[in-house]
Amino acid sequence: MDILLINSIYFSKENILPQIGSVNLYNKLSKTYEVEIINFDYLYYKGDIKFSNNMDDNIKMFAEYIMGYNPKLLLFYTICISYPITLKLAEIIKQQDKEIIIIFGGPQATLTAIETISKYDFVDVIGIGEAENYIGDLVKAILSKQDLDAIEGIVFSKNGNIKYNKPSILPQMDELESNTCFDYTKYLKCIENTGKNVKVMPFPIELFMLI
Repeated sequence: MDILLINSIYFSKENILPQIGSVNLYNKLSKTYEVEIINFDYLYYKGDIKFSNNMDDNIKMFAEYIMGYNPKLLLFYTICISYPITLKLAEIIKQQDKEIIIIFGGPQATLTAIETISKYDFVDVIGIGEAENYIGDLVKAILSKQDLDAIEGIVFSKNGNIKYNKPSILPQMDELESNTCFDYTKYLKCIENTGKNVKVMPFPIELFMLI
């Protein structure tokens, strides 16, 4: 597998549908690469995986599931509430295979880009703002082992220095709308068929100490 897009994790039925940002990137990248969206909340309510009451066990299970795809590149969509889980998951994956490139995107990574890159060396690149403009160039450069200096909209570490490349202008609205076509059939079917109550997993306080 070339690329996996990992949705943020809520431990809730409310998060079964993939985030629209992941859908946009999927539609852009799948024209050139083998790409899959991974949504662990959807997989749980579909019955493919089971959640544990132990958060560490959940994170290890997530890592094992991801590694089963043998990906070259992981793109994590991040939000505030699940950021500690995303960080821990990325760390475990990097420990298992240092060749996998890990990219963070989404609102939380954007807001804490410099702090995250400075503190967590297992995060290779952070995409800031809307990634539709630059994601193709970024992935091409990474997979071909080219220099990232000319890529706009990313934060990364180079020779011990933090490089902050400001994003270019936002995509036009008609371009964004054209990128959001996606077959949600399997997700909607899962929502209709599940009789399970919404389950929200408590986040251990020690995970938030990672931030």
